[in-house]
Amino acid sequence: MPQDNLIRPAGEPLVTLDLTRRVAPGWRLHQFTLADRDAHRWHLRHDGHPAGAVTHVLNLRGRRTGWEAYDARGFRLRPGSGPEAHRLAAPHLWATRTAAVRAVASAHRCP
Repeated sequence: MPQDNLIRPAGEPLVTLDLTRRVAPGWRLHQFTLADRDAHRWHLRHDGHPAGAVTHVLNLRGRRTGWEAYDARGFRLRPGSGPEAHRLAAPHLWATRTAAVRAVASAHRCP
């Protein structure tokens, strides 16, 4: 049975990725709705509380370009120059989801 057809308790994610090995213990990525999945949007949580979000950006041709990162307040985090930044055509994007997640994690302050 596809996961989309399962009945979930309110607020439970459709998909969860554990980031213990890539970031640190307690960090997880979630997609809560089909809209999140369709938009390539992941919500980052640390020990269960919201820390930010990352979204895979599509270019005008519909091809995946890079990743946007937002902190818990909704402010976009932009990469500096270096390997974590996407190529010159989109320097405001992160090159990988992991780089975007690490940016959100480093900007996060636990409540």
